[in-house]
Amino acid sequence: MPDAAALKQVRQEIDYNWDEFSKLISDKPFRKVYTDLYKDKEVSLSTAPKGYEKDNPALVYLKLKSFIAETAVADEDLSKPSLHKKTVVAFQTLYPFICFINRALSA
Repeated sequence: MPDAAALKQVRQEIDYNWDEFSKLISDKPFRKVYTDLYKDKEVSLSTAPKGYEKDNPALVYLKLKSFIAETAVADEDLSKPSLHKKTVVAFQTLYPFICFINRALSA
Protein backbone atom coordinates (compact mmCIF):
# COMPACT_ATOMS: atom_id res chain seq x y z
CA MET A 1 0.00 0.00 0.00
CA PRO A 2 1.20 3.52 -0.70
CA ASP A 3 2.37 5.71 2.15
CA ALA A 4 0.00 8.37 3.50
CA ALA A 5 1.47 11.22 1.44
CA ALA A 6 1.26 9.28 -1.84
CA LEU A 7 -2.26 8.10 -1.05
CA LYS A 8 -3.32 11.69 -0.38
CA GLN A 9 -1.87 12.79 -3.74
CA VAL A 10 -3.68 10.04 -5.66
CA ARG A 11 -6.97 10.74 -3.90
CA GLN A 12 -6.64 14.44 -4.66
CA GLU A 13 -5.93 13.70 -8.33
CA ILE A 14 -9.00 11.46 -8.53
CA ASP A 15 -11.14 14.09 -6.82
CA TYR A 16 -9.90 17.00 -8.95
CA ASN A 17 -10.03 15.00 -12.19
CA TRP A 18 -12.99 12.74 -11.54
CA ASP A 19 -14.31 12.98 -15.10
CA GLU A 20 -10.98 11.85 -16.53
CA PHE A 21 -10.52 9.07 -13.95
CA SER A 22 -14.09 7.88 -14.38
CA LYS A 23 -13.60 7.71 -18.14
CA LEU A 24 -10.38 5.69 -17.70
CA ILE A 25 -11.97 3.03 -15.53
CA SER A 26 -15.22 3.01 -17.52
CA ASP A 27 -13.50 2.65 -20.86
CA LYS A 28 -14.75 -0.43 -22.69
CA PRO A 29 -11.28 -2.05 -23.12
CA PHE A 30 -10.48 -1.45 -19.42
CA ARG A 31 -13.79 -3.02 -18.36
CA LYS A 32 -13.22 -5.96 -20.68
CA VAL A 33 -9.78 -6.77 -19.26
CA TYR A 34 -10.03 -5.62 -15.64
CA THR A 35 -13.78 -5.12 -14.99
CA ASP A 36 -12.99 -2.52 -12.28
CA LEU A 37 -10.42 -1.75 -9.63
CA TYR A 38 -10.12 -4.19 -6.75
CA LYS A 39 -12.30 -2.80 -3.94
CA ASP A 40 -12.44 -5.50 -1.29
CA LYS A 41 -12.69 -4.41 2.34
CA GLU A 42 -8.99 -4.98 3.11
CA VAL A 43 -8.03 -2.23 0.65
CA SER A 44 -10.93 0.12 1.31
CA LEU A 45 -11.90 2.44 4.13
CA SER A 46 -15.33 1.98 5.67
CA THR A 47 -16.01 5.73 5.73
CA ALA A 48 -15.05 8.74 3.64
CA PRO A 49 -11.41 9.77 4.03
CA LYS A 50 -10.73 12.98 5.94
CA GLY A 51 -11.52 16.03 3.84
CA TYR A 52 -14.02 14.34 1.49
CA GLU A 53 -17.78 14.57 1.62
CA LYS A 54 -19.98 11.47 1.77
CA ASP A 55 -21.78 12.55 -1.41
CA ASN A 56 -18.61 12.85 -3.52
CA PRO A 57 -19.24 10.98 -6.80
CA ALA A 58 -15.74 9.48 -6.61
CA LEU A 59 -16.13 8.28 -3.01
CA VAL A 60 -15.90 4.56 -3.74
CA TYR A 61 -12.44 5.17 -5.27
CA LEU A 62 -11.39 7.81 -2.74
CA LYS A 63 -11.91 5.20 0.00
CA LEU A 64 -9.32 2.91 -1.57
CA LYS A 65 -6.01 2.43 0.24
CA SER A 66 -4.46 0.73 -2.82
CA PHE A 67 -5.24 1.02 -6.51
CA ILE A 68 -5.17 -2.49 -7.94
CA ALA A 69 -6.28 -3.57 -11.40
CA GLU A 70 -6.15 -7.31 -11.87
CA THR A 71 -7.24 -9.85 -14.41
CA ALA A 72 -7.33 -13.61 -14.30
CA VAL A 73 -5.21 -15.87 -16.46
CA ALA A 74 -6.46 -19.41 -16.74
CA ASP A 75 -3.92 -22.19 -16.18
CA GLU A 76 -4.44 -23.52 -19.69
CA ASP A 77 -3.65 -20.08 -21.14
CA LEU A 78 -0.16 -20.17 -19.64
CA SER A 79 1.03 -22.66 -22.22
CA LYS A 80 -0.78 -21.19 -25.23
CA PRO A 81 1.13 -19.23 -27.87
CA SER A 82 -1.47 -16.45 -27.56
CA LEU A 83 -0.46 -15.63 -23.97
CA HIS A 84 1.89 -12.88 -25.11
CA LYS A 85 -0.93 -11.16 -27.01
CA LYS A 86 -3.19 -11.28 -23.97
CA THR A 87 -0.38 -9.89 -21.81
CA VAL A 88 0.38 -7.05 -24.23
CA VAL A 89 -3.30 -6.09 -24.44
CA ALA A 90 -3.54 -6.10 -20.64
CA PHE A 91 -0.53 -3.78 -20.29
CA GLN A 92 -1.65 -1.48 -23.11
CA THR A 93 -5.09 -1.23 -21.53
CA LEU A 94 -3.61 -0.44 -18.12
CA TYR A 95 -1.15 2.18 -19.40
CA PRO A 96 -3.51 5.23 -19.25
CA PHE A 97 -4.43 4.31 -15.66
CA ILE A 98 -0.75 4.03 -14.71
CA CYS A 99 -0.07 7.42 -16.32
CA PHE A 100 -2.87 8.95 -14.26
CA ILE A 101 -1.47 7.51 -11.01
CA ASN A 102 2.11 8.55 -11.91
CA ARG A 103 0.94 12.07 -12.70
CA ALA A 104 -0.63 12.27 -9.24
CA LEU A 105 2.59 11.12 -7.62
CA SER A 106 4.80 13.52 -9.55
CA ALA A 107 2.79 16.61 -8.61
